[in-house]
Amino acid sequence: MGNALKESDKIVSKIVLAVEGKDEKNFFEALLKYMGIGGYEIHDVGGKDQFITKLPALKKKTDFKDVRILAIIRDAEESAENTFKSVVNILQNIKLPTPAKVNQFTSPEDGTPVVGVYIMPGNADSGMLEDLCL
Repeated sequence: MGNALKESDKIVSKIVLAVEGKDEKNFFEALLKYMGIGGYEIHDVGGKDQFITKLPALKKKTDFKDVRILAIIRDAEESAENTFKSVVNILQNIKLPTPAKVNQFTSPEDGTPVVGVYIMPGNADSGMLEDLCL
């Protein structure tokens, strides 16, 4: 896939993880491989400030219609609650289902993927992936 999500990137899996950056991509690739989980693809959006443009771009891809599960993973930075609200606002703006709370998927609806939002390091803490690994 390269480093950050590009317009030319195709969606080839029904399970998509949209992560903040290359560190998150590398971490989740290693974790899911270790756990023996396959059948997914991970898109690095290129930084926390890029979700606002990269999630709409991801949804506009022709292949997005085949996605059944979309997991969005972001660092909390200063506030897990504010980070969650920020992601939910983006999802609402692009008319994708929004989970009621962090660490939860939406219910299946016809024609849309189930969507989950996960905030690192612990869904309720401030910080980032690197804090989880310390």
